[in-house]
Amino acid sequence: GDWIVDGGRARAKDALKLQKSFDVVFAHNDVMARGASEALTAVQQRENVLIVGVDGIAGKNGGQEMLRRGVIDATILQPMPLEIAFSWIQKSINDSNFKPDRRAEREPLALTPKNIDEMGRKASK
Repeated sequence: GDWIVDGGRARAKDALKLQKSFDVVFAHNDVMARGASEALTAVQQRENVLIVGVDGIAGKNGGQEMLRRGVIDATILQPMPLEIAFSWIQKSINDSNFKPDRRAEREPLALTPKNIDEMGRKASK
């Protein structure tokens, strides 16, 4: 889908030609998920398909807003590793003996209409 709305729309149309119906669309970003949603809405198939994107960013055109408006059904928020790096920088400035962990990970969060507010708060911590 080339990471764009038109690409997601085109891939959903291709899938409909091949299969006529399906249960789930998983798009590697929320923008392509939006395109798939638009394509399925145009042929009155949207309500039959679970649409999941990845990014989960906040903002006017982000996945969280699409989720709230029902454009997509879920999104996977991938917290930025930059936040961890920034906290390590702050700690090393304040403590010359600070040694960062060799590895740090933040778990992705699945956002749905039922948990978006709770998970959004969790992600911002």
